[in-house]
Amino acid sequence: MKSLVVFSFMLLSLCSFAQTAAEVNYLNGVKKSDMGDYEGAIIDFNKALELFPDYFDVYINRAMTKFILNDFTGSVTDLDRAIQIDSSSAYAFCLRGILKNGLEQYTKAIFDFNVAIRQNPKYQAAYHFRAHSFMYLAKFTEAIADLNMVILMDSTNTEAYNDRGICFNKIGWYKKAFEDLTMVIEFDSTISNAFGNRAIAHMGLGRPSEAIKDLTKLLEFDSNDADAYESRGIAKDMLNDYKGAIADFTKALEIDPVNYSYYYHRANSKKKVGNLQAAIADFDLSIKFNPMFSFSYNNRALAKSELKQSAEAMKDYNKAIELEPYTAVYYENRAYLKGNMGDYKGSCTDMLQSEKLGNPRASEFRKNYCGN
Repeated sequence: MKSLVVFSFMLLSLCSFAQTAAEVNYLNGVKKSDMGDYEGAIIDFNKALELFPDYFDVYINRAMTKFILNDFTGSVTDLDRAIQIDSSSAYAFCLRGILKNGLEQYTKAIFDFNVAIRQNPKYQAAYHFRAHSFMYLAKFTEAIADLNMVILMDSTNTEAYNDRGICFNKIGWYKKAFEDLTMVIEFDSTISNAFGNRAIAHMGLGRPSEAIKDLTKLLEFDSNDADAYESRGIAKDMLNDYKGAIADFTKALEIDPVNYSYYYHRANSKKKVGNLQAAIADFDLSIKFNPMFSFSYNNRALAKSELKQSAEAMKDYNKAIELEPYTAVYYENRAYLKGNMGDYKGSCTDMLQSEKLGNPRASEFRKNYCGN
């Protein structure tokens, strides 16, 4: 009996020593990670786990370090093990949810955030990151609900206002988006993307001049933001400043010369100033870089129609309809071309299809020219 007690004491002492040694390795790993020596940190974390295999904090920190090193599978495995050790840790579930967001596993991420919130209903970060999951899934109403909770817990959280502003823009609530994004800028005018997001709200509210101001401010932060030039070009086009729009689209293309959207918008502006051949050349490039973008075919057809290139225009309308057979305006445009080419029956057939797809202009046309 005495020998058993002595053995037990010895075993406890060995365990205590192992745990202490493991802690030393763990702390060394944390220091190395903080200093950017991630490979060295992994070595120390591994040593800690060899001595104490159920060391929760080591798995958490090794998971984060592996994520930095792009070892996503290993990171998930470590978080899985941490949760096995302590399934009541909201923090571990939240971390795993963040990681799954990074891996584009948004539905699985939401599951983890749900658990974290169930374990800690005031876990602000879990609500915020779950909102990101919903945003990635285009579930903007659900994201807004989570962001409301974040703001309720922290009324000065600029990132939450910014994210909610993005969501409001996505569902067309531009006035609310404008209010949120203005609050972000008032809190901190160095948050550059708030200006870009507020510009979207201005455009939605029919205020392109105000959008231009915000986009110009955004470009002060980053003069190589091609999307900002494109957006400002669109706003200038809305104000009939086609020369300014073309200049902005050209600047965007200098930064990103293979972006189909920039060519498409520049082509539209060129078409509006009557430079049809140059517009067609840009539509050609838009189609080259994205042959599935139906609007380029439709608008190139419009330009070709003006140049009396009817046969070529017909091919483009046909292709646009092949790609997007439920777009009413494509049938309407082809109907006008068919009428100009003397195919009145075909014109009325296309107008009928356009009417079925909800185009009120097509209904009026058929009453006046198709006899029904």
